[in-house]
Order: sequence, then C-alpha cells, then structure tokens
Amino acid sequence: MSTRLVFASTALILALLVSVLSAPLRAPLLAVAAKGLGERSYAVRLKDLPVGQLQQTATQTLTGDYRYTSQLLFQLAQGQPVRVTEEKLFAGRPPYELLFASQEDITAATTSHIDLQRTRAGAYQAQIGRGSDSESQLFDWQHPLNDYLAVEQWLPQAQPGVETTFYSLDFGRLGLRRDVWTLRKATNTGYEVTKSSPIEATRLLLDNNFRPVRFSMAGTFEIEAVDPALLPITPEPVFHSSTYQIAINQPIDNHQALERITLRVLGNTQLTQHWENRSQNNGTTLIRSRANRLRPELNDERSRYLREELSYPVNLKSVRDLAASAVNPLTSAAEQANQLVEFVHNYIDYDHHSTMQNVLDVMRNQRGDCNEYAELFTTLSRAIGIPARTVIGLAYTEERAPAFALHAWNEVLLDGHWHSLDPTWNETRVDATHLRLPAEAGSLLQGITSLNELSFELVSLGYF
Repeated sequence: MSTRLVFASTALILALLVSVLSAPLRAPLLAVAAKGLGERSYAVRLKDLPVGQLQQTATQTLTGDYRYTSQLLFQLAQGQPVRVTEEKLFAGRPPYELLFASQEDITAATTSHIDLQRTRAGAYQAQIGRGSDSESQLFDWQHPLNDYLAVEQWLPQAQPGVETTFYSLDFGRLGLRRDVWTLRKATNTGYEVTKSSPIEATRLLLDNNFRPVRFSMAGTFEIEAVDPALLPITPEPVFHSSTYQIAINQPIDNHQALERITLRVLGNTQLTQHWENRSQNNGTTLIRSRANRLRPELNDERSRYLREELSYPVNLKSVRDLAASAVNPLTSAAEQANQLVEFVHNYIDYDHHSTMQNVLDVMRNQRGDCNEYAELFTTLSRAIGIPARTVIGLAYTEERAPAFALHAWNEVLLDGHWHSLDPTWNETRVDATHLRLPAEAGSLLQGITSLNELSFELVSLGYF
C-alpha cells in the first residue's frame, strides 16, 4: 500500500485527458481542419489546486497534411512529475488516412512509448517501448481524419439528449476505443456535451466555434483554457501520506480470516454514494462487505480482459514463458489462477519504497508493492488465457495505525463469474476487509482524493 498506487491510477486518468482534448471541435472536414489550426493552453486543477498544464497545437505541413500535438505536464505528489506527449499526422488528401501517431509517457522512474507508422498495405506498424524493452506489432484498424473530427461534424446537427457513438485512438489499449457523446444543451455562448467510455466520463463546455473552454471529470479534475502567458504553472502537491487511508476506531484481530464485516461511515458520507455494499439505515451510512463476493460476467468482458495493452505485455515470449512455467503442469483454470497467486507472492519481494515500475521491470527486479504484485498477476494470467484485471480499493492495515488503506488486488474470470484474489497477501479467497472502490475512472479518483474526509466505526464482524 503506497502513494505510488495513487500515482499509478491518476497517471492513467490524466493520460486520458490528452486524448479527450486532442481534437479541435468544429464542422465539414477540410474547413473544420483549417479552422482548427493554432495553439491552445489549459490549466489543470484537481480539487481547485493547480497540478499541471496542457498545451496543444494544430498545424498544416508544407505538403498539406494535418499535424496535431499535445503535451500534458502534471505532478500530484512531491517528486513525481509526469509528462505525456502525443502526436498525430493525417494526410491532407482523400481518404485522409492517419499516417503516423505517437505517445510518450515519462515519469520519474520509467518511460513508455508507442509509435505507429502506416504501411504500404494500409496497416500500422507499431513500435512499443516499456522502459528499456521494445517490441513490434502490426495493427489493421483504421482511424482517418474524418473519424478524428467526427464530433465536430456531428455537433451542428446534434439533437440534445441523443447518444451518438464515435471511436478514438487509445494508445494505452493499443487500438480504438468506443466513446458515447451526448449534447446536453446549446446556449448563446456555446455547447455543453458529455463523453463517456468504459473507463472514463467527461463533461465539456465549448464555445460557438466548438473550441473547448472548460473540461471536467467527475468533479475532480478541471481543465480550463488560459492565456499562454500564465504558463508555466507551478503544481501544488495534492497527495500526502495522510490522504491514502481511512482511520477506524479500533484494531481488527486476524483480519485475513474475516468472512464478513459491517462498518459505519462517518464524515462526508456522500463521497461513498457510488461504493458497492453501501446502505442507509435510519440516517446512518453502512458498508457491509463479505469475503469472496462473486460478480457475474458482463458483455465483452472476456475479450476485453484478455487482450494486450501498453501496461500488460501479454504477447511477449518472456512473459508467456514465465506464465507457463509458473502454472505447469496444471490444466484447470481455477488451479492455475490459485497457483499464480502463490507464484507472484513468492516471486516479488515486498518493497514499500520502490519506484513505480512497468511489468517487465518487475520481472527483472522482483521487487515492488501491492501495485506491482497485482499488475504482474494480471499480465501473467492473461498470458495463459485467463481473463484478469487489477482492482483498486481499500484493505485493513496497521502499518501506521488501524485503518483501511489503498490497496491493489486482482479478479479473474472463471465459469462466468469474477473471483477475487490477492497475490500480495497470498490469498486465493480475499478477506472481507477488501473494499472495492468504484471502477469508473472519475469516481475512483474522487474516492481516492477524498479518503481523509472519512472515518470508519466497526459495527460487527464474523470469521470463517
């Protein structure tokens, strides 16, 4: 449990903001592209505190192609700066194909990048880098300028309240992402629109020229257009050690044997409105948690949580070889998942003070905290064909005082249901103190940044 778990989750969320505002919003294609040329600057705030800046440019090359670039700089905790840079180059002639795209994500500890180059056959050759490791892949999806500027062409005739689907390039998922856009209302000064996808939900205010003026995400991040003269913005650290946990009024004995627990929530209880197992009882907010809760499989989850992503290099030979050796000779998926828990638990030495690493670094260094345990487990599980995902939530600790602190564990899909496992604690059945925070990125971030506004009182508990 560490500040790096906060950093890892928020770094992912912030990286998404680049793509949300990466296209200028206007109407018919070449006129839209031409009118969108220029530079824009934005201030990034988290809960009214300045944490960074976003700069974007749209230019036309000497050959008539259109280049869009953005650079996001932010820092949420002292000594943990992040820079996310993106570039997209589109042909200025029909069919206006994407010629080149890249993203580079630099943190204090590691760098990841992906470069996409269009081939003669119309596919994309990708060079993917994770720290010092690099691999090549070939992708056959398409994302022309017409798709990149689809929202701009739709908005002038959009009907309020009617959802419309578009696709955007998602570097982290190494492909296209389905986004749902809705015009909320049109005013004398512009438009209010929302954008949602499986991993985020956003709200944008646009002026009458469809330029983003302000952008918000679940009441946490605010991005607002500013005069470039106000840059650079000096970030104020948002996260401190006291913000990563919720204190509880008494210790819990032998918590890893807990089958059920009920907690009374004190403080700003509205902050828990999206938490699972939350209930109201005579004006009191309660969290009731049971061990080993099963969640049914939803549509498309199997394929979604098997695929390779920038964070999960499941197709690398070194990853597949390690995964296969970890579960050999077992053939049952349930037995393999349980064996992976024990393998990852023993493979990594817990290091609360280690720097944030990608999975390949973890495989080499064999050190990390709960985030590294969970991310390695997710990668190895997918590599042997078991759908898996990393879960961010709270779990009981007495590291500094009795409290529920940020923690990461895993879920695997077996027989149509998601089962929880915790390789950090070597649990093939997680105890009841594992409280899952909302998975949707905005609600997750809101929960993480508000933990210090809450406390727990123990109401009841029961052991296996």
